[in-house]
Amino acid sequence: MTSLTLAVFIFQFRSQMLVERPELAKILETARGGGQQEGLGAEKLSPEEEATYAYLLLGYGIFEEVYSLHKKKWMDEDTWKQWSTFLERMTTQPLFQRVHKLTRGTFDSEFQEYVSKLIQEG
Repeated sequence: MTSLTLAVFIFQFRSQMLVERPELAKILETARGGGQQEGLGAEKLSPEEEATYAYLLLGYGIFEEVYSLHKKKWMDEDTWKQWSTFLERMTTQPLFQRVHKLTRGTFDSEFQEYVSKLIQEG
């Protein structure tokens, strides 16, 4: 459990760095092979879009944590419905969808399947 907590902390810290310094996103782009993944192409994001992308990546991690709490039944149904509704709305955003596609395999697979389903339904 300590390893999982540490991994989550490291990922959230990395995401926070991207929020504060969006120019660091270029490092991640290089690690992803220039951004060409799953047919997304290598379209360049503006500085504003890069900052938004970084915030959405941070939010994606928060959504995953909330989903985990729901899955463990550590959250009441009314609270989950509010989060779920918020997540459903976020899945309509193109940059959020890009975060989802580019981070495939990085987050909990059940959570990512849930988000994929929401995107398909949207």
